[in-house]
Amino acid sequence: MTLPTLTPHQRAQILRALGRKSLPGMKPYRPAPKPRSKPSDPAANAPRAIRCITTGETFPSITQAAAAHRVPPAHISTHLKRGTPTHVHHRTYEYLHTTPQPTARHSTAPRPVRCLTTGETFRSLSSAAKHYNIAPANLHTHLNGALTYVTGKLPTPQKLQFAWEIQLVTT
Repeated sequence: MTLPTLTPHQRAQILRALGRKSLPGMKPYRPAPKPRSKPSDPAANAPRAIRCITTGETFPSITQAAAAHRVPPAHISTHLKRGTPTHVHHRTYEYLHTTPQPTARHSTAPRPVRCLTTGETFRSLSSAAKHYNIAPANLHTHLNGALTYVTGKLPTPQKLQFAWEIQLVTT
């Protein structure tokens, strides 16, 4: 006869009731093993060549550059991940053959906002916030759907609702 596998809580209750520290033949609780993560792309983990700008030397990997210059590899890799040439122990390193990564930049053009309560349209979020004396961060949060309304300072405080003004682009 095999005994059921118990959770730690159930096992502790039984042992307390019996006044014992362990039971013979009882299996300890073991949670189910976690599934293994998917193997990553081998090309992403391949060593990348770097160059020491100070000395002009090139190295096939960060590890070899660190060994040659007697610095921890973490110092070099941490700074290289930031994307700019970095000074580590009086040397500057950079990746060799880097492909420029497209930067995800947000448009800086003002986006029109309409006050649904009063019907006014404003050139930008900041101009609407200034007009109603609302914190721009609160108005932005409301426009993105996290707040149902914002309280503006009109002649008297009032609950206001806003929406982004839709602009149709024709080509």
